[in-house]
Amino acid sequence: MTVNLDPGRFADEGYVVLPDLLAPDEARSLWSAFDGLDRSADDGRPVLKWHERQLLAADPLFLDAITRPRLLDAVRVAVGEDVQLLALDALETPASSGSERSWHADFAFFADAVLTVNCAIYLQDMTPERGPLLVVPGSHRRHREPDAAEEHARLADEIEVEVGAGTAVVFNAMLWHSGGRNQTGDARRAVFPYFGHYWIKRMDEFYRDPLPAYVLEHTDPTVRQLFGLGLAVASVHGGYDERSYG
Repeated sequence: MTVNLDPGRFADEGYVVLPDLLAPDEARSLWSAFDGLDRSADDGRPVLKWHERQLLAADPLFLDAITRPRLLDAVRVAVGEDVQLLALDALETPASSGSERSWHADFAFFADAVLTVNCAIYLQDMTPERGPLLVVPGSHRRHREPDAAEEHARLADEIEVEVGAGTAVVFNAMLWHSGGRNQTGDARRAVFPYFGHYWIKRMDEFYRDPLPAYVLEHTDPTVRQLFGLGLAVASVHGGYDERSYG
């Protein structure tokens, strides 16, 4: 395993930046893959969102991006070897739209242990004008969500995470974070795989369609584990040989 996450620093700050997860041409290709997504449900919402089944059915590039070894190595350091993909979203914020601040935590069951981590894979240079990820380092240890007075405010300890195209940011899902307003003339597009322990339920009830055949029939043990199809390492239920479940 190539460890690119300092456990102590991650525990303290709640996030880590992984530069160059995708090469520039790969980031551009994935950005363009959004053009092929179904937009029939676009009802004028300020942020467009597609979920796991829509993305995987549309283009295998989405699976390729979220299974990069550097990303999964960092997630394993944060969560553990029994890591599972709980959900996968792609978000598009149109030009000249989005909130200035909308602080929240993705996981409101607060604990000292890291139970889930979210990851933002950015497909463009995240300049101040594009509305980069905003985080409050250490806020995952406050064991609460932002209150009404904090939710849309500029916070004294906030940080703008300005990163280049192809960069991933891995963060504790209890960390306070927000996107900024996209003030550019282009849509802001990013992919968000959400990981947790294997014993945490995947968000399958939100999906109408089954996993694509190329995922269900995948032979890579890592991919199968990510999608809840077989556990190759020990977890709270013990380990098992996936072949015995065939």
